[in-house]
Amino acid sequence: MLPRADRREWSHDIGAGIEAWTGVYSAVKVCRKGLMLNADVSTKVFYKLDMPVMDYYLSIINDVKRGQVMNRRNIAMDERQRLSLKFTYSDIYMKYVGIGKPANVQRFTMNGQNGEAFELTVEEYFRRYKDIELRYPDLPVIQCGSSSRHIYIPMELVNLSDKVQRVTKMLNEFQLPKLIRVCGIDPKERFKQIDYMLNGLDQSRMDNFLHSFDVELDNRFVELNGRVLPSPHLELHNGFRIAVRDGVWPLENQVKEAPVRVIFGVICVDRAIEYQQFRPCFKTFMSACELFGMQFADGFETVEGVPLYEWDSSAIRSNPLLPKVIEFKTSLFEHERSHHVKIKPMLIFIVPRENPLVYGHVKVVCDLKEGIASQVLLSKTLTKMSGNPERCAVAHNVFLKVNAKLDGVNNGVCRESLEWSKFTNKNEATLFIGVDVTHPAPTDKQSPSIAAVVSSIDVTATRYSCSFKLQHCRNDRIIQMVDPLKERLIDFYRKSGLTPAHIVIFRDGVSNSEFLGTMNEELTNLKVAMNQLEPSYNPTVSYVVIQKRHHTRFYVEGKQYARCKSNVPPGTVVDDDITSPNIFDFYLCSHLGAIGTSRPAHYTVLYDSWNLSADQWQQMAYALCHLYTRCARSVSIPAPIYYAHLACKRARFYVNETLLVIPYSISGYFEIDFKDIEVLFIDMFVSFFRGSSKPGSSLESKEGERIATELNEKIRVHDNTPRMYYV
Repeated sequence: MLPRADRREWSHDIGAGIEAWTGVYSAVKVCRKGLMLNADVSTKVFYKLDMPVMDYYLSIINDVKRGQVMNRRNIAMDERQRLSLKFTYSDIYMKYVGIGKPANVQRFTMNGQNGEAFELTVEEYFRRYKDIELRYPDLPVIQCGSSSRHIYIPMELVNLSDKVQRVTKMLNEFQLPKLIRVCGIDPKERFKQIDYMLNGLDQSRMDNFLHSFDVELDNRFVELNGRVLPSPHLELHNGFRIAVRDGVWPLENQVKEAPVRVIFGVICVDRAIEYQQFRPCFKTFMSACELFGMQFADGFETVEGVPLYEWDSSAIRSNPLLPKVIEFKTSLFEHERSHHVKIKPMLIFIVPRENPLVYGHVKVVCDLKEGIASQVLLSKTLTKMSGNPERCAVAHNVFLKVNAKLDGVNNGVCRESLEWSKFTNKNEATLFIGVDVTHPAPTDKQSPSIAAVVSSIDVTATRYSCSFKLQHCRNDRIIQMVDPLKERLIDFYRKSGLTPAHIVIFRDGVSNSEFLGTMNEELTNLKVAMNQLEPSYNPTVSYVVIQKRHHTRFYVEGKQYARCKSNVPPGTVVDDDITSPNIFDFYLCSHLGAIGTSRPAHYTVLYDSWNLSADQWQQMAYALCHLYTRCARSVSIPAPIYYAHLACKRARFYVNETLLVIPYSISGYFEIDFKDIEVLFIDMFVSFFRGSSKPGSSLESKEGERIATELNEKIRVHDNTPRMYYV
């Protein structure tokens, strides 16, 4: 797939020598209506073709100067990726191996005409034997070929290959938004692009091939009949009910439950904000919290009473964070003893910019070591909290997260809505479980995969708790799921006082080919967990896989039904024609697609001993999409799955902090000295994996298993950490 020269709008520069290409995806599927071609536009990321390596590195350095780079390890040409390079002075292609010394310093041995060996520099070799005078002999050379056979080429004489090379490493936090903007096209434009690309295929060759099998291709889009589920009513404080319109509802300055005797502590990281700016903005935030029903402890009701600390993250060894957190907790213990009350503390960290290293360190200290709720805020986010607290949307959104972390509840679903009474019946309680597995980048062979199991802990499915497990295997199956499931069953009983009569498992991240294997394995683990708790315990079990990474899209023809640029309205269900002829599945678009084309979630019910009807499945899933605590709108997947995503993401920070995956100090994260470019190159491109075993070897597998075992022992969430610390 190459972008056509006359259609350059199909390629987009997203920085650091890579660009996004838009092409067409197609697959033949067996559906209820027969064989169908599923076609969609698809955007992938590639290295620029035939780009001079010097320009490639300069584009990286420009991003580093702007702070638009993740870390030095990620910006290097990874030895595992082995980029293909092309020499400018010949038609030779070789694989990148590593980085050497400057061309006027790097020496090697060669044999002369008389057979005698002698040494010379790379610069001398190209001047003497290739008649090439190097313009930049001070730059380091590129080592190509193999690690055993050293071939040194000056950087200025090497281009990235003119053959397609896909980017396999993860995009950084600045490149990803650019890619999202490229992909965010409205439904009508998306379908126009699909139509254009399909018509641009070589139809004559395709038709001859298809005709040989007596197959014809109809290039018209399939027209479907869908239905829109009624939106549920939500329950707030004292039974107050509120209607949902197009997946959105007003907050009305109240939530279902808000905590009392709250004490905020603020840690300003790297002098992120001056006190003159901090005071009025934080005052607005605290006022917004009070409007929603939060009550502060005596003596801590005003911004002047909030304990304020400074932390310099660049001096993490001489000025560690842990003592400051302990100091804050000590002051809380004294307040509890003197006032004879139980308080709910939270530390709010104000940071100058996004920094995963700082964020990970904060969460390890607060979640694992000290067991205290924490919230990280960008200084620019805090400065947006100004003016009238009743109208400050930023303060309201931050409050929603803070409230959940302090064991509050933002909203519930009315029992009369969407047959919700069936799933919130105290006499036959339902336990909702969300399961997800996340993997490290393909080039990272040592970091473990993370499996998160999140479950409701109350009958109304408004509060959740989680367990996670680290494993070395790089597939979507959870090998040891017994303990996490047992923890979820025990937690539900302890918090609600009820034994669930029904268990509904929402599973994410499973491909079609893994459906049955994953389901059988995990349901067996559930059975073992139940038998270990009570051999006679036999609830109904329902197991559904949710897929978001698919290429089925909808748009509305009639303007009266369309929402946000022809997107389907929230609650749209399609369960005919394009669904499977063999098993029960359906598509549900539960959110309002404000940007781009809405992507419906694909639900496939693999097991259901509860024997729920299609309506009950769809309405249950839609109701759960209104219980995501971070926002006042319905989301694209049920809350248990969304929380499992967040739990996996949080656990990844724990792993990175514990493993010290990034072998650089926090202070060197963004602050790079650009005076000595030669030192920068050598430092950036020293191979992180030098001397490691080959990918997939038994040695690497054993090492990965050892690391996962040690991490499972070291990474333990503190008992005092709030249940929903991961939101």
